[in-house]
Amino acid sequence: MDRVPVAETDRLSGWNKKRSMGRLLEQRVQTHQPDEVILLELTQYEWSLLWKKIPATLSAIVFVQPPHICSRLKREFKFLKTRLLLCRNVWRTLYFLNGDGTARILRERFKRVRTEFSGVPDPVIEWAEGVGASVDVDAGRSTALYFGAVSRRKGFGVLVDALLMLPVSIQKRLELVICGKPEDPVYFSDELNRLRGHGGALKLTVEAAFLEEFRVKAYFEACDWVLMPYTRPEYSSGVLGLAARAGKPVLGPEGGLLGSLIQEYGLGRSCAITPDSLKNEIEKAVTSGISFNRERAAVYAGERTPEAFARILLGRNE
Repeated sequence: MDRVPVAETDRLSGWNKKRSMGRLLEQRVQTHQPDEVILLELTQYEWSLLWKKIPATLSAIVFVQPPHICSRLKREFKFLKTRLLLCRNVWRTLYFLNGDGTARILRERFKRVRTEFSGVPDPVIEWAEGVGASVDVDAGRSTALYFGAVSRRKGFGVLVDALLMLPVSIQKRLELVICGKPEDPVYFSDELNRLRGHGGALKLTVEAAFLEEFRVKAYFEACDWVLMPYTRPEYSSGVLGLAARAGKPVLGPEGGLLGSLIQEYGLGRSCAITPDSLKNEIEKAVTSGISFNRERAAVYAGERTPEAFARILLGRNE
């Protein structure tokens, strides 16, 4: 196995990283002469691959799905960038997580290219048998879980705004559990201090780090519902699958791919991701809960197994 040293990628950031990832890929291809390269996340390579030609056939998983981008200007720019990528290198397949609809749209839009477009299930990992633990949550409060990488694009700042607007009577009935490593520690600290400095009655539990599997499972099992106030709903999220697997409803965006999935499978409630709308929906969730289609949630998780993901990615659809 030839792994790029972690130290070599960790020191990269911003535009330097966008340029360098293509160079690192080119070096590995020249060394190993593969017939095909599969990129498990195109995002970090796409800018460099606009001008760098890789001497191998490429396939990739695309996270950001153009048809679900809310802004028309950004959506058309993403389509243009995709066209340029397809022209610069040889691509066998572009895969879209939970993106069967996206694949159909791109097949129609790029009829003359030889690249295949395919949806692929966003895999929901089964928790290991016997893995479990208890976590302390306040049984007298409604428990909302915000899980995963804490960031602006996942709406943490909007969530803080909404929570600060809640009446004290609702804050007294709510516990917010935040679990995940911040993408920007300074931003996270500032937002958390803003929330704590308000002096309200909201109860906070914070684990700002990657969690072991048994603690992830415990928090999903202990919570009443899962917060997904994402401002970028045009890509899939593993958190949605984890919530469905645990049988817990979500509160997420009404637009984009995530909004479509929440509504199609009855996975919870969706709303506009603004402080006012989110505040109103949190208030409703505390007072009356969130409706949830448990049977459809089980279907959602059952359709998205790692085995189904691997079969499509490896071209074994039998």
